Amino acid sequence: MMLFLTFLFVRCDFETNIVDPQASHAIQESAKSKVLVSIGRPTNHDSRLIKEIWVEKAWKNSIKHGKHYKEIFDSNQIVLSINENPKYKIEDYGLLWKMYNSKGDVFGSGNGALILDDVGTSDSINLTLFNVSDSTRTEIGSFKFYKNQ
Repeated sequence: MMLFLTFLFVRCDFETNIVDPQASHAIQESAKSKVLVSIGRPTNHDSRLIKEIWVEKAWKNSIKHGKHYKEIFDSNQIVLSINENPKYKIEDYGLLWKMYNSKGDVFGSGNGALILDDVGTSDSINLTLFNVSDSTRTEIGSFKFYKNQ
């Protein structure tokens, strides 16, 4: 009985995803939530694999006093959505990225998720899929970021 009363008092909410950080599913959702910073557009060729790419403020859902709210951080994150393609199974590939500043110098590189303390110095990004099983690489696009209006 005491456990049940504690549960009611604390007001746990199992429906709130409080993973840190989280990401919007689309540019439109990011803009609606007022976390959108800039939008990426292909620079020199069409990438059919990337649906959308954008920079948004890093955030997570939180609960305080039983109320849901969006906790927004000072850092930014690059987010992308991918078109389904039977040729590329997500479990077989890793994502490699290389960022450039306005002078074309490499600002940073790595793999997987990307959270930035200062996205202002990054103007563009080049993305490559890395096949884990045979170590081949597939260029999937270069994108330039444009400030959200």
